[in-house]
Amino acid sequence: MSKQEMPNDALAQIGQSKVSLSDDLQELRPVPRCDTVLSTGQHDPTAEMEKLEPVDSLEALESILADLKKHYSPFQQNLSPALDRYWQSRQIRTFDWRIALEEDQRKFPAALAGAGTWEEVHVPHYGEPLGRATTYYRTEFEVTTEDLADRALFLRFRGVDYIAHVFVNGALAGSHEGCFAQFEFDISQLVSIGSNTLLVRVDNDNTCLGESQHHSVANLDGDKIFAATNQGYNEPLSGWHHSPPGMGIYQEVWLDSRPAGAPRHRRMSRTHRSDSAMASPGAGATDR
Repeated sequence: MSKQEMPNDALAQIGQSKVSLSDDLQELRPVPRCDTVLSTGQHDPTAEMEKLEPVDSLEALESILADLKKHYSPFQQNLSPALDRYWQSRQIRTFDWRIALEEDQRKFPAALAGAGTWEEVHVPHYGEPLGRATTYYRTEFEVTTEDLADRALFLRFRGVDYIAHVFVNGALAGSHEGCFAQFEFDISQLVSIGSNTLLVRVDNDNTCLGESQHHSVANLDGDKIFAATNQGYNEPLSGWHHSPPGMGIYQEVWLDSRPAGAPRHRRMSRTHRSDSAMASPGAGATDR
């Protein structure tokens, strides 16, 4: 197509024009060499480094390290004033765990009550089953009068893969989807003084990338957002591979007692204006 047929196509006109590569180019000449020579005959003796004797035994090395630690210990002190702690936090580590059965869909109250065969695990906990599956984590925790005296009680999860439904004393406290963001729920109205029951139902799914590598069928697509890799787990046949998309409570679980007016976590994000920001619900958000 000629220029006359495309009078308004600037890119076509550039493509059909002849461009000279030599016009307006300048040849760079070498920078003149500096012939100044720095003398090494005179120097400041105070700038000399102390000559160190070689260390030829483990005992001598440990003695030197001990002296260095003593010398530098004043510079390693934490001189910041102690801050008042307004939160009292207790980590929940031990859970009973099992894979959900088909009958649990019909008899979920029995699972809440602890029916079935359970295995004791310690959180963080992560691994199989892969793909579409459900597991339960169940434990008990104590609540004291001080926990609720003009205070609010929160369950805080640092990370669950992939969908978490949190039940406290049989009541749904909230749900969260996604494995990377931490989340929390106010359970002040769901607990009582003394022993309380926590059950976390964790749902896994096939990834949006497909699961042909983990199943015998051609491909299984799901809704799990997965960036081709994940935490991995200590199981040589599958967990040591390229981080297969397992499931579980893979970060800590905390029980926080806070002043009733304490703010929840928030995520800050920039808006299209460079001089403004927007706060959105973060860890305190409930997805469902």
